[in-house]
Amino acid sequence: MKAQFWSFDAVFGIILFILGLIILTYAWITISNGYSSVSSNNAGSMQSELTKLNYLIFYPGNPSNWDSVINVSNPTTWSGISAGFGRLSNPNDLSQSKLLSFWAMSNINYSLTKETLGISYDYYINISSNNFNLDLGRNPVSFNPTSIDVVSEPVIINGYPAKLTLEVWTNTTFGIE
Repeated sequence: MKAQFWSFDAVFGIILFILGLIILTYAWITISNGYSSVSSNNAGSMQSELTKLNYLIFYPGNPSNWDSVINVSNPTTWSGISAGFGRLSNPNDLSQSKLLSFWAMSNINYSLTKETLGISYDYYINISSNNFNLDLGRNPVSFNPTSIDVVSEPVIINGYPAKLTLEVWTNTTFGIE
């Protein structure tokens, strides 16, 4: 009876079991490392786009009078511009005219405004003060985001201090679009 346990079939079964365990462990480690890599790369990508958006907000745009060059109700006139809201004289002083033009644009064609800003993630911009409150883009609260990067900056609107909050967000799995 003892010799039957160590027969060729039992040894072959043990080898197959160990080989399966090794393959499963390798697959687990590979998938785990891949997930970690995707998550960290995506976080860097979102942070990079947030930094880029933060820079563009204070930039006057190209051309610097883009709000008077385009027709906000006609998206075909938006091509070739780079939206920015700053003034040439003082970058922290945001142009209310540019902000309102972009607000109208984002309400007409949100996807095209993402292209105008040069970002691929969704965005939400809030500018608030005692006498001014403006929301641009899509508020992530309404879309169940899986990842959000946020930055706040002090700004000036019409000579009054205000608070600018920028959010870059996604609601896709692992942030992959």
